[in-house]
Amino acid sequence: MAVTLREIAEYTGLSKPTVTRVLGRDAHLFSPATRQRVFEAAAKLGYRVNSAAKAMNTGRFGCAALVMGYDTARSDLPIGMMMGMQDELAARDMHLTVTRLPDEKLTSEGLVPKVLRENMADGMMINYTHDIPERMLELIRTHHAPAVWVNTKLDSDCIYADDVGGARLLTETLIQLGHRKIGYIKYDPATHHSTTDRREGYTQAMRAAGLTPSVFSERVAFEDQMRVTHELLGRRDRPTAGIVLPEDATLFFYVAAQLGLHVPKDLSISCIAGGWVRMCGMQVTSVLFPSREIGVEAVKMLVEKIERPDAELSPVCVPFQLDTGTSVARLGQRS
Repeated sequence: MAVTLREIAEYTGLSKPTVTRVLGRDAHLFSPATRQRVFEAAAKLGYRVNSAAKAMNTGRFGCAALVMGYDTARSDLPIGMMMGMQDELAARDMHLTVTRLPDEKLTSEGLVPKVLRENMADGMMINYTHDIPERMLELIRTHHAPAVWVNTKLDSDCIYADDVGGARLLTETLIQLGHRKIGYIKYDPATHHSTTDRREGYTQAMRAAGLTPSVFSERVAFEDQMRVTHELLGRRDRPTAGIVLPEDATLFFYVAAQLGLHVPKDLSISCIAGGWVRMCGMQVTSVLFPSREIGVEAVKMLVEKIERPDAELSPVCVPFQLDTGTSVARLGQRS
């Protein structure tokens, strides 16, 4: 026979409303002693949550849906972001369900019912980062669906990284080390907002220091990247420091060695990265994309959105963190 909340209340000497809240979403509002008292009693008596009954009583499933498209370029999901979402949901006694949909489903009338009703979710976090179909935005608004956008820069209801600030921080770090010729190199410009925002942050820092920006942001075929890198680093007026993509850092280390350039004495190499970058026995100096923090903030915003689905919540911009590494140094000095 199933153990009831009333039985747990009688066993602990607490009221049924208190037990209900501790075993529900309000456990964080009670003292550690009260929580432990209730949890231990529930475990000893063999209490199991009746999810169906709970949903009927509260109108909530305690579930958030993560919506992704099939195109990985628009729905890239760092593991840290997923962990941040799960950790924050667990702290709120909620769980996560993930659904991937093709573009035609993301713009169909059945989008909101499918995600919320079929997945028994209270709201959704949408990881569709750029080139968002207008029809998809319209469907969310029309259905008044509790939804927030992850790693997407919109006017409201979104969480994204401070790409301008991250690039500016990294550039300022190189400037403080005495570098004046700092190159910003990106071989695969994308349409995501981070492409222009990072370039803007770099440009801001250079101009604030009275320096001339040097941006190479062109799509270069893989087979041509070695040649282009040789041309960039082989010039007499070559950069003494470069900001590159993590996937291009190995290429720059390799070409630098071919040209007899020592990293970081002759050439400082840095990245805007999703995590620590290590190569050639060095930890590459980087500003780190705040994956986990974005996941946490997405859940916080979604919880507020579930309570107020018609509210337009202000965007949350999450800062990068600097990882100093060993791949940059003052001109003429080894790290």
